[in-house]
Amino acid sequence: MTGVAVRSRMVHRALVQRDAGGAADGYGNPPAPTWQTLHEALPCWYYIPAARSFQGGETVRERGIIVQEPPRLLIPNGTDITEQDRVFSVSDRQGNVIAPVVSLIISVTPHHDHIEVALRAISQ
Repeated sequence: MTGVAVRSRMVHRALVQRDAGGAADGYGNPPAPTWQTLHEALPCWYYIPAARSFQGGETVRERGIIVQEPPRLLIPNGTDITEQDRVFSVSDRQGNVIAPVVSLIISVTPHHDHIEVALRAISQ
């Protein structure tokens, strides 16, 4: 897929937050997260990969193991995002929320024309 094709698929908008951090308490424990908006309307494409069946290993069905992959975002190259950030919500261009869950970022994978972000939901 070319860079233009990937960018044209980014019809969703993500609200991405970053922990502002802070000093440890008197016992050396990290402070409670203080989430602040990093990207208010980051262009993206939100999708959930189709479940796949694998042969071998522990059998869940007669023909293999069903594996559900985590939801993903495709975002523009050069976006400032790390595994320490979180995705608060994803909406369409009109502002209708399509993923109303707070999600941790479990991986950030750069590609030649976009960045792929794997998510893990932590709340509904």
